[in-house]
Amino acid sequence: LLRDGLMIGPLADGVIVASGVETAVSTGVSADVPLVLGATDDELAGLFHPGGLLDHAPRRALLRALGASGATADRWLATSESGRGAASMLGRYATDAILRSRVPRIAAARTTAPTWTYCFSWHAQQPPRAGHCIDVPFVFDRLDAPGVDRVAGEAPPQELAGAVHGGLVEFARTGSPG
Repeated sequence: LLRDGLMIGPLADGVIVASGVETAVSTGVSADVPLVLGATDDELAGLFHPGGLLDHAPRRALLRALGASGATADRWLATSESGRGAASMLGRYATDAILRSRVPRIAAARTTAPTWTYCFSWHAQQPPRAGHCIDVPFVFDRLDAPGVDRVAGEAPPQELAGAVHGGLVEFARTGSPG
């Protein structure tokens, strides 16, 4: 999973999607359509649960077990990410390896239409991470939707939801998020 990426989404089978994502977004039927894409800081944090063996295992060995090269593991351990709990660090590493690293590659592949990227970092005190899809209630300005409190806490910032939603509405209307 970490080496090859997610195995969901458009499938390059030669019939439905004849190429990988980077090629499809740069030469496919929507290559000339403006695009906004991004990820949250901790999309995959839920894959790793704190406690147990993770808290006692050497961090470098954990990163290596996830497929990080020795040099990559050393770079990670030299960053502020190493100050996180082991589960949180592994979640951030998996997020970067699978999702966040693809955002700039996809954006760079798009040369015929404007492309904007984002990283959604806001999070509540509880849960203390910008987890999978936390950006969605902000994108649609639906902080009152059922279940939002589980991912965004009791009082997510309406001002942020208004700004994110407003920028994307502007993007839909004009082709520029402002």
